[in-house]
Amino acid sequence: MLHSSQERRLTTGLQEYGYGIMMAKSLRQVLEIVFDVLELLHDLYVEHRILHRDISRGNIMFVGTSTIPPISEVEQHKDLCFAKHLLNPENHPNPLETSVLLIDFNNAEILDEKHEYSQEGSVCTGTPGFIACAVQKGEPMPRPPRSFVVAEIPDAPEAYKSKHPERMCKYPPKGDEVHSPPTGDYRAGWRHDLDHEAESVFWVLVYWLMAASPVGLPEERIDKGVFSNFSGNGNNRHNFISGSMEDIGHSYFNAVVPLIENVGAILKIDRFWLPVGSPRKNPEYAGEAFQRLVLAFLADHRDEEFMNREIDRDHPRIVEKKPVVLTVHYTTSQLQGAEHSEQQRKKRKLDLDAHPTKRQRVDEESGPCEQEQKYVREEDLEPESAFPDGFEAKWTAKKKTHCFCFREVQRSGQVEVELMELSPEEVARREAMKEADESEEEGESD
Repeated sequence: MLHSSQERRLTTGLQEYGYGIMMAKSLRQVLEIVFDVLELLHDLYVEHRILHRDISRGNIMFVGTSTIPPISEVEQHKDLCFAKHLLNPENHPNPLETSVLLIDFNNAEILDEKHEYSQEGSVCTGTPGFIACAVQKGEPMPRPPRSFVVAEIPDAPEAYKSKHPERMCKYPPKGDEVHSPPTGDYRAGWRHDLDHEAESVFWVLVYWLMAASPVGLPEERIDKGVFSNFSGNGNNRHNFISGSMEDIGHSYFNAVVPLIENVGAILKIDRFWLPVGSPRKNPEYAGEAFQRLVLAFLADHRDEEFMNREIDRDHPRIVEKKPVVLTVHYTTSQLQGAEHSEQQRKKRKLDLDAHPTKRQRVDEESGPCEQEQKYVREEDLEPESAFPDGFEAKWTAKKKTHCFCFREVQRSGQVEVELMELSPEEVARREAMKEADESEEEGESD
């Protein structure tokens, strides 16, 4: 028992440690972080039977100075080796040297080998935008409907081969393979697994590339279609993986596009539709292939300017603003009214053409069936806003703020509503025309 004279007060102080992956200062640094995270996830899975299950931009961190464990620990982790040692063993002799911190294990799962395919593993966990497509859906991606090509098993740099001969033996380099449509249901025992962790790392890398703005170069905004697919549902994001990656980042980083596409080619075929016995069916394979591709890219390009150019971390790229098309289904009477308006417009144009002294009232570029102009303010157009949900409720009532307008255009039996940006000159011209029309109407009424 402590007397009052023996009482002590303990104060705990917390200090922020590390930076989020989005603060990586260059493409080279972020690729080294990606390689090391994949290595950590492999070690957690193989040696400790742990799945993180929430890989995202907020849970991958790094420190300014690499952590170098005592050399005595190297013997305890013989299979663990990070990027700095593989790329430059002379300056980084300790294979355990890394700057990566993996945090937030709140959703982690400890795998029991006797019950490896438990119901817990099929629960959807993760962060939107970074969660694997299949995990987002809660089941494997759709079965390929016809014969499909499975991407090659990539080779690896010599340093990797020397360090991991057993991995090279388990997954020897091999070319593309063509498989027939699967006939059986291979989904038995589907669960969140290590290949889904690797896919989440892929999404983090894609997000970093989308946001990265190189210092000293002209601004380029993020393509709205690319951002919509990235932030969409599991099917949207899977289509994103299967398509071209040309527009994901600033054009300065076009050299990294083949790397992203090669990783996407590995991820786009769900391993659950591959035949039993294929090395690509192993949940460890996706991360293994991802590491080989990243390390080979680093070895080939690490000293090039685009790999080391500093990123403007305070001003990331933003999503571009584009004309938005909302398809509206009209009744027969409404379509007839639109057709009548179109005929009246043509008649009026012919009359103007026949009398060139009259003031031109028809905007040649406005398209057919133009209705009342409805203006909205530019600041009301958030680039991340969902379209068409809430389209009319949010903007139709806002008029005459001279930034954007809507027009209705009849195409193929439907009327589409387009959002168009107006230049200051165009706004002034339209306002002058409107005032002239109002003056003319007043004169006719008199």
